[in-house]
This record gives sequence, C-alpha cells and structure tokens, in this order.
Amino acid sequence: MPEAKGNRIWIIPWSGSIYRYQPDSESFDYLKSQPGNPERPQAWSYRDAIVDRHGQLWLASDDGGLEQYDQKTGLFRPIGVGSGSDSLHDFTIWDIAEDTAQQCLWLGTERAGLARFDLRTHQVKHYSGSSDEGGQAPVTVKSIALDQAGQLWLATPVGLVMRSR
Repeated sequence: MPEAKGNRIWIIPWSGSIYRYQPDSESFDYLKSQPGNPERPQAWSYRDAIVDRHGQLWLASDDGGLEQYDQKTGLFRPIGVGSGSDSLHDFTIWDIAEDTAQQCLWLGTERAGLARFDLRTHQVKHYSGSSDEGGQAPVTVKSIALDQAGQLWLATPVGLVMRSR
C-alpha cells in the first residue's frame, strides 16, 4: 500500500480496481478499471505499485505493462508496450524499484527480463543476457532490490542474480 503526498494511501488489490483512502476525510475513492478512459485505471490486474519521490503513482500490471497516475491531472497513462528498442517488451510486470540516484525505475518482467525506465526521458532500456558473473540472466524477474553499493539483486525462478546498475 503505497502512500502518496497529501496523506493518500493507495490500496491496490490484484483485481484491477484501485482504492484511494484519504485519512483527512476518512473516505475511500473507488477507481474501477476502464481501459481507454484516462480517468480510470487501464489494466485489469496489478502486481505492484510505488509512489516515486515526485509523488507519482506507478503501477505494475499483469496485463497492461507499466502505468502512471499523475496526481496533478488525475489521469492514468499507460507506458507503451511494443517491439521497439525504446518500449516495454512485456505486458506483465512483477516488480518496480525506484533508483533515485539514476532517476529511473527498474522493472522486473515475466518474459523480457529486467528493464530500466528513465523517469526524465521515458525511454526504456532492456537487460537480458549475461549477469555480472558471466552467467545467463533469466527471462523472468519477480522481485528487485537495490543495495547501498548500487547493485541490483533480482529474484528469479532459478535463484538470486546480482548485477551492477
């Protein structure tokens, strides 16, 4: 349950609907998924969510890639999934980790490995291939942790993988 600026708490069940709790008024807003309507969540189910240091809500979906909720405009914006080098290559994102030093989000995907989403340019860079130790990096990245030394730790179906950012 990420907490955003303004004391909002986001409750994001796997079902695709989103609840926004506002402690000041002790009220809930229910936002039902409605693909194509930018005022509503775009995907049908979510796996992870974070609020970045700028107060933007980022959603990792099971069927729609990465999605951003802009708290100023109140609009949801999907980040394109496609085959181009600057787009996401997978609709299923398992995990999001913010890297404030690099001003990016690290994304763990179901079939396209690790991706780096630049928060300034919105460009995507994909990392699949070898880990720092020369072994083959797995295609599925289920969880990401960033340590103080700048190493990425990736939880995968075949074990833990470490790589430099």
